Amino acid sequence: MPLKKDIKKIEKHSLPMEGKKLREDAMKVSRYLLVAILVLVMAGISGVTYAGSDAMLEKVTSDNYAIRAPYRAFQGVINAGLSWTQMFVEPINSVKYENQSGIDGFVDGFAKTLYYAVLGAWDMGTFWVPGQGGKDIAVKECVTQTFRRD
Repeated sequence: MPLKKDIKKIEKHSLPMEGKKLREDAMKVSRYLLVAILVLVMAGISGVTYAGSDAMLEKVTSDNYAIRAPYRAFQGVINAGLSWTQMFVEPINSVKYENQSGIDGFVDGFAKTLYYAVLGAWDMGTFWVPGQGGKDIAVKECVTQTFRRD
């Protein structure tokens, strides 16, 4: 049987210690990757919290281009990346704060999802515009503002 001969040749030429070392190296890499992901998630949570703050929204329309551009890019990424959350946030907010039905909230959430996705794409596409033109097209609105009710 040629299949058994091939298997024996492979077993004869394989190095069992090399496979064990590869597994150990993979475990080390996965641990470092897990730590890196946790750090990025923690930084992202603090960034998202900051994204809806009044200080952030003031910087988005700053007269200083060096301040305005990176904040608009960050706001665009946040708006586009978190726009889908409006599908869940708005039904809850409409029932809890506005005495509307969950269906009305879902419709509002769908509309706001589209709005924030387009707004995020707009900010990411135009954050680099210099001068007053960049200030005029900036929108002082962020999806994370809907996460908190004052």
